[in-house]
Amino acid sequence: MKKIFVFLMLLISLILILTACGEKTSTQNTPLTTTTTAKTTRPATATTSTAPQASTPRYGGYVTIPLAADILNFEEMYGWHPGAHLLKLTNEELVMGDWAKGPAGTGECDWAIRGTDRFVQKAGSLAESWEYPKVGTAIYRIRHGINWAVNPNSEAARLVNGRALNAHDIVWTLQTYITFTRAYLYSQPGLKDAKIKALDDWTVQIDIDPAYFEAGISRFQDFASIIPREVVQKYGSMQDWRTSVGTGAFILKDYVPGSSAMLERNANYWQKDPVGPGKGSQLPYVDGVKYVIITDSSTTQSAFRTAKIDVYTSADWETGALLTKENPKLLYKKLIQDTTPNNTMMRTDKAPFSDIRVRRALFMATDFNALKKDLYGGEADIITWPMTSVREYKDAYLSLEEAPDSVKELYNYNQQKAKTLLAEAGYPDGFKVTIIAQNLTERVDYYSVIKAMWAKVKIDVTIDLKEAAVWESITGARNFEQLIHSHTAPCGAIYRMINYRGTGQTNGSYINDSYVEQMYPKIQEAYILNPPEADRLHKELMKYVLDQAWVIPTPLPPLYHLWWPWVKNFNGALSPGYDNTFKFSYYIWIDRDLRESMTGKK
Repeated sequence: MKKIFVFLMLLISLILILTACGEKTSTQNTPLTTTTTAKTTRPATATTSTAPQASTPRYGGYVTIPLAADILNFEEMYGWHPGAHLLKLTNEELVMGDWAKGPAGTGECDWAIRGTDRFVQKAGSLAESWEYPKVGTAIYRIRHGINWAVNPNSEAARLVNGRALNAHDIVWTLQTYITFTRAYLYSQPGLKDAKIKALDDWTVQIDIDPAYFEAGISRFQDFASIIPREVVQKYGSMQDWRTSVGTGAFILKDYVPGSSAMLERNANYWQKDPVGPGKGSQLPYVDGVKYVIITDSSTTQSAFRTAKIDVYTSADWETGALLTKENPKLLYKKLIQDTTPNNTMMRTDKAPFSDIRVRRALFMATDFNALKKDLYGGEADIITWPMTSVREYKDAYLSLEEAPDSVKELYNYNQQKAKTLLAEAGYPDGFKVTIIAQNLTERVDYYSVIKAMWAKVKIDVTIDLKEAAVWESITGARNFEQLIHSHTAPCGAIYRMINYRGTGQTNGSYINDSYVEQMYPKIQEAYILNPPEADRLHKELMKYVLDQAWVIPTPLPPLYHLWWPWVKNFNGALSPGYDNTFKFSYYIWIDRDLRESMTGKK
C-alpha cells in the first residue's frame, strides 16, 4: 500500500505540473566535395508504425516532452551539453542534419539517434553553404537575415536587442569555447590550436591540424551552439536560464528546477520547412514546447498512457512492446541505438588476453543467440561493436552475413572449440577472471549468465560490482586488471576509430594495432574528400577488427520512440544531426482536432 500511495502522489504531482504549464490557444544546401545517392530501403532494425499525415501543416498548440533528469546546463561553456536539453531549441550551430533526408523526405536518414555525424547528410543552419578546400581547412558562408531573438521580458535579450547575427559572432563563440578551460571543446585534441577568423562580415575560415580535422570540424560545425557575446561579457556566461538568448526557433520563458521548463515560439525565426506538404512554410508550427522532468520511469509511462505527454523517446524494449500492445493507436519507431553500454573490454596488453586464442575462446564460450533469446526477448543485434547497425552508417557496417568465416566462427557457440583453444594457449584447466561491472540490475543479470556460460569451459568468473561513480572513474582512467563492462563511442566517431585505437576510455581493451594505425589516415582523408570510399574502407577494415576478438559485444535490443497520432511529421526523427535531441520540435505540428477527438482536450 505504501508503494501505491507514493506512486499516486508522484502521478498527481505530474498532473499538477502539466496543468500549471497551461496551453495557449530557405532551401538549405550542402556543398561538399562529393555526394552520395539517397536510398530509401529501410533496415529491419528500424521499424516504424505510422498514421496518415494531415494534408496541410497547422500552426498552434504545444508539444509536451518528458525529461528523465533535470537540466544541468543552459550553455556549453561549462562542460558538454547532453544536460543542456534546451540549448538546441534556443540556439543554433553552423550546420545540422538535413531534415529533408530524414523520414519526412528521402528516408536516407532515420535521425532517430543522437550520434549521427556524416558530413554528406548535413544541411545549412547558420551557415548557408560551406566547403573543405583541403583537409585541414573549412570555409563557411554565414546566412543573411538571421537575428537574435527578441524577448521584451528578458534583460539579456534586451541587451542584444534583436540585432543581426554575422560572422564575428561565430568567430567569437568558437574562440571562447577553445580558450575557456571548462568548455568541452577546450579539452578536445587539436582544437585549442585551431585558427578561426572572419574573412569578412559573412565568411568564417577555420584551420585545424589535418590529423584532427574530421573530429575538430565535427565539433565546430554541428556541435558548438553559437551564443551572443554581449550576454557573456556582461553576465560571464549563459548558465543562468534567465540569460538565455539565441537565434533558434524557440525562446526559453520559464524554468522550475527539478520540475518543468517552457519554451515559446520565436516569432522572428528565419527557417522555412525544407520538405513535405509544408515545404516553404515558416517554422516552427507549434506555439511552444513544454518539458516536464520525470525521473521515475513508471510515472513517465503512466503520463504517456493518459496523454499527459505527447512523445515518449528511448523507451526500453520491454516498455515499448508493452505500450504498443496495450494501445494499437500509438505510433512508434523501433530502432537500434548508436552506442552500446554493456560491452566487455579486456586488457589485451596483458596475459592471458594478449593471446588471441584466449580471446577467441571467450567468444566461443558465449552463447550470443541464447543471450538474445533469454535476456532480450529474441530481438537484438549481435554484432554491436565497434559500431551498431544504424541507417546513417549502413554502408560502413559489416553484418554477420557478410563477414568472413573466421568472424562467423566467433559468434557460433562452441564449447569444445573454446576448450581446445584454451588448452593450446596453455590453460587446459582454465583460469580465474574478475569482471568489473556497474551495480545495476541489468548488468548483474547479464554477467550472471556469462559466469554460468564460461564456467562450462572452466573459466571461473568473479563479478566485482561497483557504484556508478567508482565504475565511471575506473572506466575513464582504464584502471582495471582483467575485464570490465564499458560503453563505446557512438557511430558518429567510427571514422576516428576511437573504440579500438588511442588512449581514450572507449578503447577500453588497450588496443594498439599497426594495421589499424596504417588504415587510420586513409579513412580520415577519404571521409572528407570521398565519403563512399571511407565507408568501403571502414567496412573492409571490420573484417580484420572483428577477427581479432578484442571486445566481447553484448546483444543489443531495440529502443522505442513512441508518440500519439496527433503529433504530425515526427516519425521518430529525434535528432537531426549530431546530438540535436528534440530538435524535431522545429518541424512537427499538432492536429488539435484529432487530439480533442481522442482525449476531449485540444
